[in-house]
Amino acid sequence: MARASGGSWRYLYERLGEKRFQQLCGALLAHALPDVVCYPVGQKDGGRDAVRSVEGRCIIYQVKWTNTRLRDPVAWLDKAIREEAANIRRLVSEGAEAYYLLTCVA
Repeated sequence: MARASGGSWRYLYERLGEKRFQQLCGALLAHALPDVVCYPVGQKDGGRDAVRSVEGRCIIYQVKWTNTRLRDPVAWLDKAIREEAANIRRLVSEGAEAYYLLTCVA
């Protein structure tokens, strides 16, 4: 954590590293959504790091991390989604109805 202006605290998630950030996201998902299934960190996941089924609806969670302070986070996010586009299309064709991207980008 780092002290930000205005007396608030800012979490420096980019300092966690890719695997630790994914573990944090998985832990938060598991805490909030006990029925979520998190995939192992550091292995090929086919465009999903966690999956949840709610009333027959398949929900996908994908974690994206960067250690770079970004001047243009929108461009970074756009690129990340374009890089995942084939996976997203495949997941939709396999029944995914929702896709959430979890990221450390402010």
